[in-house]
Amino acid sequence: MVGLSGHTGLLGSAVKECLINRGRSIVCFGRNNSDVYWDLNAPASIAREDASVDFFIHCAANINIEWCESNPEESYIMHVEAVKHLAEYCRKNESHLILISSDYVFSGSNNPYIESAEADPINIYGKHKLEAEKYLQEFRPCQFSIVRPTILYGMSSSGARDFVGNILRGEVSRLDDRRVKYPLWNEDLAEIICSLIEMNECPEVVHVSPKQGLTKFDMYLEIKKVLPNHTPLVQAFDESEFHRVERPKEVQLASTVTMDVDVKEFFEVSEILAERVLGV
Repeated sequence: MVGLSGHTGLLGSAVKECLINRGRSIVCFGRNNSDVYWDLNAPASIAREDASVDFFIHCAANINIEWCESNPEESYIMHVEAVKHLAEYCRKNESHLILISSDYVFSGSNNPYIESAEADPINIYGKHKLEAEKYLQEFRPCQFSIVRPTILYGMSSSGARDFVGNILRGEVSRLDDRRVKYPLWNEDLAEIICSLIEMNECPEVVHVSPKQGLTKFDMYLEIKKVLPNHTPLVQAFDESEFHRVERPKEVQLASTVTMDVDVKEFFEVSEILAERVLGV
């Protein structure tokens, strides 16, 4: 039995589908359309929950960086306190917690970062993600694994915000052409996460990142390359001029962890879109 939070999000919905395809039973925790009600804004209730699972995959988060910076107390509850209560639930039920963290725990000033590299976040979201990690590593309340992915993109059937869909629907008029990210297809990350629970020994920390570095505008050009007749015009700009919150210009993750999973090499964005959107 696998517990899952954030099951309606871009990653969580892909993890849910992956688990189902692998024949796993799932208990979804959340506010909407969930098996167990759990509100990240009031997370203490999960420690009293009796639904027992072998693994708990914690995908839920508020990735709105501006909101986290403007609401640090609320962000702390969602990203740190929630993990503490979830860890207590996992301790009580002898569950293995898989925490989905972020490349935002790094500033980008010392690329590339391996799993053991010293974290140095520069905004509230990254600091709170790191504090949740440190709680698990220092107090070790339960068995756990920490997954640090790069930026996600994909197509979501759950209604979750997705980069490709936003572009194709004409909901974006301009995109940043300064900050370099390493876009990771949501289904690929889901496969890796689901493979973790089938390993004899799960790694404590694992980085997941493709090798192709792109700005958001570069990603748009990749989409346009594959879907030239369905991609609206988008302008390039430097979004740092408009953001109040500091963001890393580039975070390059590297991994020293060996995993026996189906997804070993990540295709480039245009290849993934051609295969998984067009089916060619």
